[in-house]
Amino acid sequence: LGGAVKKSTPGGAASAAGGVSSMFPTTVTKKATVTVKETKEFAGEKVVVEKTVEVGSAEHEAMKKKGPKSNLDSLLDKLSGKKKNMTTLSKTEVDWGQFKQKEGLEDELSTYRKDGYLEKVGFLQRSDARLDEILKQERQQEREARRHQSGPMAD
Repeated sequence: LGGAVKKSTPGGAASAAGGVSSMFPTTVTKKATVTVKETKEFAGEKVVVEKTVEVGSAEHEAMKKKGPKSNLDSLLDKLSGKKKNMTTLSKTEVDWGQFKQKEGLEDELSTYRKDGYLEKVGFLQRSDARLDEILKQERQQEREARRHQSGPMAD
């Protein structure tokens, strides 16, 4: 991932933007990030992809290990005709990321995102299990009540 690297600090320009998130006390803390620019080709057009990762994350460490491309590597890529193409899915992901950043939605989306899909599925499974448990207890109580009512009747 060669390209220009731009560092930003926590609480940068994105956090200064107002919007809905500034009306609520819940805030999202920003960590130091690194932005890497890479040029790829999509549908015959050159697209500049900016990827922002947190400093110290696994993705950042992988980028540091790769290191910037040398001029010789860039020249070899051009001569061999090897191009970095994008899939439609990755292009969509990049476009969505740029839209969120341009509209200032990142803070708001992260504030209102409670849990992911797996958390919701887990919650529903726990709710179903609890409901089954309650119904089982009620059936057991009904059985015991019937047993006491139809018990031996001695005069």
